[in-house]
Amino acid sequence: MKEKNPANDTTVKASAEAAKNLADLAKEALKFGKSNEDITKADQQSTTEYNAALSEILKSINEEIGKTNIPEEKSNLYKQREDIMNRMREEKEKQRQNNNEREEKDRNQATGFFTIVTLVALGAGAFTTKILLDNKKA
Repeated sequence: MKEKNPANDTTVKASAEAAKNLADLAKEALKFGKSNEDITKADQQSTTEYNAALSEILKSINEEIGKTNIPEEKSNLYKQREDIMNRMREEKEKQRQNNNEREEKDRNQATGFFTIVTLVALGAGAFTTKILLDNKKA
């Protein structure tokens, strides 16, 4: 009958504990981007409110354009309307860029984090395998 090696039991327990810790770490990695969802929602809400305000101003300007018969005043109102429309376009583009930058940052962080977890897991697995093989030979 083969004798039980207490060192082998300790190594297996330590490896199991390390694997559990790595699994917990990986679970935390999956949470990346969750806090940024709140930031994105708040940013989108802010943009929506800003554009709604600009839209109301645009509606008022259009009404004024319809009411006035003075060419100079109409020209000024058209310029104001164009300015408001440009601001709305710029805000939408800015929102898109912010979202893309935030998503890219999240992807880079998550990739780096998973790389570290994977390397640690591979190292721990290789170390455990080496110890188990050495113990089996002895």
